[in-house]
Amino acid sequence: MPRLRRLLRPYFEDEPWIEDALNAFSTVNVNSVEEMLSMSPVQLSDRSGVSLERVERVGDRVYEGLEVPKEINGRELLSLSSLSPLLPLPSPPPLNFLVGPTLPVSHLIELAGAPSTGKTQICFQAAVMGAGSTDRPVVWIECSNGFSAQRMSSLLMSLSSSSSSSPSSSPLAPSLSSQASQRARGEEEGLSEFHDHVMSRVHVFPVHSVFSLLSLLFSLDSRLSDEEDSLQGSGLVVVDGLG
Repeated sequence: MPRLRRLLRPYFEDEPWIEDALNAFSTVNVNSVEEMLSMSPVQLSDRSGVSLERVERVGDRVYEGLEVPKEINGRELLSLSSLSPLLPLPSPPPLNFLVGPTLPVSHLIELAGAPSTGKTQICFQAAVMGAGSTDRPVVWIECSNGFSAQRMSSLLMSLSSSSSSSPSSSPLAPSLSSQASQRARGEEEGLSEFHDHVMSRVHVFPVHSVFSLLSLLFSLDSRLSDEEDSLQGSGLVVVDGLG
């Protein structure tokens, strides 16, 4: 449970008012990040007497001070392993009957259930379909070290292979139709490039605490709308292993 004073001390020289604000927070027993995040900025301002503007500014500095998870994409993760990205690995059959060709837009979907019941597998398929059929970035926030680049690669290859015999019925049909044509002409490089492209569109953020999760979610708000950011226009955000 990080202490506010220790976290924000580097800002004291340039913004000495922060130390005064923390002294005021202490009078209402707010001394840690957890205690600060347990109430809204308006509540903290009312109780401590610190202006709302400065409370929000302190909040900005708290998020800056917290560790922001390192970003890595699926292709990079796969390259760290000894497995070829085109090696067909055993994988469960596609869960089209559960996920379908599309997911509802602007909806929050929660998957709950006992361990080993396919929750992460559904998320893998949704991520592959999102990055493959719409060519939009996918954000994968990993809270339990359960992300497997090999598993996602296997699923992608399974779905890609199914398109060679019937591309129109594949969940990745919009993007795979040209790839299937290339394969028909004997140009297997097209499928390899497509595989690498889809894997690189899945951006993985490992988080190990509620504070790094909050910090990441706070930063995503601006990154998703920044035209120069690799996450701009993301079509899907997956939070796996939360709870």
